[in-house]
Amino acid sequence: PRISGAHASFEDDWTKDGFFLDSRRGLYLSRLRAHISPVAALGSYRYSGVSELSPALVRAAADTAIYDGSWFVAPDNLLFLPKEKMHIAVAALPRVKEVSISRSSMFAQAVTVTVKERVAYADWCVTGLECYLMDEGGFIFAHDRGEAKVITTVFSGGIATGTPILGTTFGSGHFHDLVDLAVQLRAQQFQTHSISLETGQDFSAALSNAESASSSPFSLRATIDAEMKTVVRNLQLALQSDVLRDAGPLDYIDLRFGNRVYFKAQGAITPAAASVDTAP
Repeated sequence: PRISGAHASFEDDWTKDGFFLDSRRGLYLSRLRAHISPVAALGSYRYSGVSELSPALVRAAADTAIYDGSWFVAPDNLLFLPKEKMHIAVAALPRVKEVSISRSSMFAQAVTVTVKERVAYADWCVTGLECYLMDEGGFIFAHDRGEAKVITTVFSGGIATGTPILGTTFGSGHFHDLVDLAVQLRAQQFQTHSISLETGQDFSAALSNAESASSSPFSLRATIDAEMKTVVRNLQLALQSDVLRDAGPLDYIDLRFGNRVYFKAQGAITPAAASVDTAP
């Protein structure tokens, strides 16, 4: 093809196969950008669903996809807007659960970014002073700066040292099991203050009797692979046994070893054991 009009001076730079020659390609592309860009340039962003997120942060994420240097025309040209790349960039923000990129019409110069933010479900804490928000799936997405949570149980552990905390999912697929444990314990008048994943498949939960303000807190130890309703049932059976009723306030009770229940009374030097007819 031959080039005429505004680009006639570049006709020697166009081959019969439709490719630019290297010698003057850069100059041609710069004029081509100037010719196309004003026609359909990105005008502005509009945001929907943004609450805790900063619109400036969302725009910065989207702009990293637009201005990544990979486009031969103006990067913000709406004819070539990289919506898929923009979607990936915005979705990578930890607080973003879902995102869509759209325009109201083919002639609209504004781009609408619609997001669904994650809801603070519970805390995951390194220490009592350094806590992070998790959603209902255990995904850690932000520092906790006082947002209301669905449940008050605090979770910890389960993340290897050196692993980035934001963007990590707590519990290795067992988060719902641990939440279910807290719910079932509450139904049996136990308040679950915290649950910590220990090494391997073990966890511990800090409990107290919700019916008694004077009840001393104690720790429940169990295995993450166990049925949580069985853990709750075995806890009840153990606490109702003669040995544990006579032991007084407990430091911890360990249900990891079948019908051999280990426990330590508060003030005791060493743990003790009791045989309890626990559920399998």
